[in-house]
Amino acid sequence: MTVNTIQITSGPYPGNDIADTFDYDFRVQDKTQLVVFETDDLGVETELTVDTDYTVNDIGSVTGTVTRKVGGVATPLPTGYTWYIRANYKQTQLTGFASQGGFFPDVHEDAFDKLTFLVQQIEDILGRSIRVSESYTGGTIQSLPDPEAAKFLKWKSDLSGFENAELLPGDIAVGLDVGDVVQLINVGGGTPGFPAINGSLLTNLTIDFLQIIPEFNNGLVTTTASIPLDNTKPQQSEGAEILTETFEKLSETSSILVIGFCNFSHSSNDTCIFSLYENTETDSVASAAGYVASNNQMVQVTMAGVIAGLSAGTQTINLRGGPVAGTLYVNGNSNGQRLGGAFNTGIVIIEYEVV
Repeated sequence: MTVNTIQITSGPYPGNDIADTFDYDFRVQDKTQLVVFETDDLGVETELTVDTDYTVNDIGSVTGTVTRKVGGVATPLPTGYTWYIRANYKQTQLTGFASQGGFFPDVHEDAFDKLTFLVQQIEDILGRSIRVSESYTGGTIQSLPDPEAAKFLKWKSDLSGFENAELLPGDIAVGLDVGDVVQLINVGGGTPGFPAINGSLLTNLTIDFLQIIPEFNNGLVTTTASIPLDNTKPQQSEGAEILTETFEKLSETSSILVIGFCNFSHSSNDTCIFSLYENTETDSVASAAGYVASNNQMVQVTMAGVIAGLSAGTQTINLRGGPVAGTLYVNGNSNGQRLGGAFNTGIVIIEYEVV
């Protein structure tokens, strides 16, 4: 019999709680010449056992079927499960040819067919393997090193093969790109970097961002509760609350970068002050001031600060604001809310660790 197909596998077959029998599209002469792999709904793959987990039908035919069995009974493949049927020819040659013996075409064809099936099986294995390109001219890769926990494979410096290596800080950047955060901080320009607690810039760091929490308010907020423009830190008892965000801090060792911004106006021409506060602390974490030059002119300010030492668990960040005198309008002016709610005032909380 000729071999006119290169198909040596069948599937995948997704389960539907109905079908219990599945096709294979290659010829086998024995039930052990194919193998079935079952993947469950958790992604765990298991090689099944013939006659226990499945039976092979139509042995010797060009194609055939396999029936799933549980406890000896044909059982549908559950939804979320998958079957894959693969050839499993053994690398043996058991056909003997005697000198001056009879010529039996079927015997010779079966032997030659098995050699073809073995070639197809090897080709299938190679097709699922990692290989260098056809134009690769480097040395031959003899073997892989023994696996080591928490390490990965990388090319040796002389490209002679692979070695186990550790992932060191600085090898990759994890999570959000630091430059994206810098754009939020340095709205007016400045040297790219990440802010230290003392206000300087830290560079060449690998930052692990644990979570980013944005909170916005586009409603009109009006207040006459003043904040003095002097050389003292704004107090949480001053001004009016504009926005509050409560969140769960994930790590004991992380820091919090909090960024606040506000769109506002004033009843005449005066300065308005905005501040960020942690929990019930009296002093502000960061503050900003903006001057409104004329009645109803819209102005935006941005502020940012880093909070270290907060314990894991529930934490609160407040954004408060107030005029030095007169009336402050947030997200609008004396005529009411502006731009149909497109004006936003907000807080962005970024929990991060330097690794």
